[in-house]
Amino acid sequence: MSGTLSPYIGNLSSLQLLDLSNLKDLKGPIPPELGKLSQLTHLFLDSNKLIGSIPTTFGNLFRLEKLFLGDNYISGAVPSSVIGSLRSLVEIGLSGNTLSGPIPTSVGKLVLLAKLDLHGNNISGSIPTSIGKLKSLMYLDLSENQISGRLPQSIGALSQLVLLYLNHNQITGSIPSSISGLNSLRFCQLSENKLRGTLPASLGQLPKIERLIFENNKFSGETARNHWPSCNSY
Repeated sequence: MSGTLSPYIGNLSSLQLLDLSNLKDLKGPIPPELGKLSQLTHLFLDSNKLIGSIPTTFGNLFRLEKLFLGDNYISGAVPSSVIGSLRSLVEIGLSGNTLSGPIPTSVGKLVLLAKLDLHGNNISGSIPTSIGKLKSLMYLDLSENQISGRLPQSIGALSQLVLLYLNHNQITGSIPSSISGLNSLRFCQLSENKLRGTLPASLGQLPKIERLIFENNKFSGETARNHWPSCNSY
């Protein structure tokens, strides 16, 4: 399939799943008429050549559980009004685009969210404190962006988080003591940032941690491997 997405798709009022991923020659903007698909639960448009911004009409997709737009040429900010409205979302995949601007604070309203993947964009600003409200989050990938500022203390409230990727950003400050609350964490990638201070021993005392990667930061002191007997650290 090639060409552009027809706005007439918006007339398929009973559509629940739309998968046009990995077609390679599908290009052009995402038609705002897709926001009329009020029964849609799964939308897959990843791995194409789509351009333009995320339509604000997506905020009408109240039943949407999975949204995948990764590996396109989508630009602009992640619309706060859209993110805050999609309360049924379980998985978001927007990686590999040229999205810019901050992570909307409204992301904290997505209490069912298990996966948030924004890696490989131009997202800037700091990680919002509202991230700590995502009690169901298991996978968080914000790597390879322009994220700055400190890690919020609220990140320690993500007790279901298994995989955390924050590498290749401009995150500053020290690792917050609240990190000890990540009791499900297995993999933590923090390399290539501007983190300072000492590495808290509690980071390696997490019960399920297997691998920590924090190379190329500005930490002081020695890496006390005796604090981390259950994991590989770099």
